Amino acid sequence: MTDTTDCTTRSGDGSVVRPLFFHSHTDRSLGADAWVHTQIMRHLDRATHEVHLVYVPAVSAHATPLDRAVADITDLRRVTISPGPKRPAARSVRAMATTGVELVHWAVDLARVARYVRRQRIDLLHTADRPRDAVATVVLGKLCRRPSVLHVHVAYGEWMSRGLKWAIMAADHRIAVSEFVRRGLVAAGADPATTHTVLNGIEPDRWVPDGDRRDATRATLGLADDPVVITVCRLFESKGPAALIEAVATSVDRVPGVQLLVVGRDTTTDQAFLDSLERRVDALGVRDRVRFLGERSDVPDLMAASDVFAMPSTEEPFGLVFTEAMAAGLPIVALGDGGTVEVVRDGVDGLLAAHGDIEQLADHLCALLADEPRRRELGTNGAARVRERFTVRRQADEVAAVYREITMGSDRTGRERK
Repeated sequence: MTDTTDCTTRSGDGSVVRPLFFHSHTDRSLGADAWVHTQIMRHLDRATHEVHLVYVPAVSAHATPLDRAVADITDLRRVTISPGPKRPAARSVRAMATTGVELVHWAVDLARVARYVRRQRIDLLHTADRPRDAVATVVLGKLCRRPSVLHVHVAYGEWMSRGLKWAIMAADHRIAVSEFVRRGLVAAGADPATTHTVLNGIEPDRWVPDGDRRDATRATLGLADDPVVITVCRLFESKGPAALIEAVATSVDRVPGVQLLVVGRDTTTDQAFLDSLERRVDALGVRDRVRFLGERSDVPDLMAASDVFAMPSTEEPFGLVFTEAMAAGLPIVALGDGGTVEVVRDGVDGLLAAHGDIEQLADHLCALLADEPRRRELGTNGAARVRERFTVRRQADEVAAVYREITMGSDRTGRERK
């Protein structure tokens, strides 16, 4: 582990809160949970916060996505650790020995982080709901007698590992990304008094459409004047791409030339889900109406080139992509369940269908694609709502309020004040 900070800054009077964020993952993409934390780290008021991060900066000499994401946060106090233990690919002696060595390095790193927490007078430890990080952060909090905060981005369920379920309940505080997620945590046994809701936020300006880019992107994709529906998500069942393809297939007779852009990658190693979607497209006879674009870095341009954003995800925890599409001025078509209803107002920012109702989903698509003034009205409403309610600045301020509540209720060693 490398400590890249100095120890000279001390407030001494409790006026500065020192959160330490913990992220050990090295995935090929940043992930919404880590992205949310980068924005909180970036926007916490430095007059009242001294922000620290424990993370893995590189693997095999290549910078991790998190390292690239925080590169410009110059006042972030960084503590680098090695990647944690990986599940062995085979049960060979060599593989098990490698995992054993990685476990030893991981234990040494955690011991050093614990010393860092005490030396830097860290006030609380904050992590996301990835199992290894969640368990490590809660354990560190207990060892160092500091409050642990677990940021929960998904709905609580039996699908979770035992370690993650333990960490969620054992954490001193939880931050849920929606009231929907919070209700699930409380129903599962989390203390309501220490389970908070902070809605996610984005940088709206990044998504403001550019008329020139709309025309250029449409020309590149050969869209001409076709009405375009776009969905952006990791490709798995609960995000609803199969239902959306069905709805578009139902709409082709009513909306001539309609095109569906499916942006995102299949997260399975064998691409089985994408293959099933491809087969469904062929079975429905809409190969000329559906385009699978894969993972893209030009999503703002693709949204600018589109007319409607649709993602019929079931029990969506929050839906950051809804706020991005709203900021881009697109009306939303989605389902009226989960955290979606906390983001998209039915009839105001978009149209919400009932779960499983493909006909209603298709009706909503057709209604908006056929009515440009309505699209513009809903898109304008959504863009204004994002600037009012879903900015990263508001999110960081609300997280700061949770921090104040936590630190004011403890003696800054993690013990509750009497």
